[in-house]
Amino acid sequence: MALYRVLKPLSRNEKRIEAGQITALAWLKPEQAAVLVERRAVSRLATPPLVELPGWERRGKRLDRLGIVTAEDFLEADDEDMALEMRARVNTVAKWKREIHSWLVIPPERGG
Repeated sequence: MALYRVLKPLSRNEKRIEAGQITALAWLKPEQAAVLVERRAVSRLATPPLVELPGWERRGKRLDRLGIVTAEDFLEADDEDMALEMRARVNTVAKWKREIHSWLVIPPERGG
């Protein structure tokens, strides 16, 4: 499943997704996501290789052997499977995912 960066605020039911956030648009059909891309409300997220992220060279090389090369690959991987493969706790994998996710999200501008 592809990841997208929100370029214009979106709303889903009563929830608002602000510009700069990352989403899989999992609730939409592919053709609906394509319309959002066409309207420049979202863009497909291009994530870096894990080995290029600070402190991730060793883990990235290990995950590369499993076919998990990019940050997107890792974010979409199952936490329990990754914990088993990396010999880590599930909560550690979840922490790693939060860390990577925070590097990819554009923080909102502060009012000034």
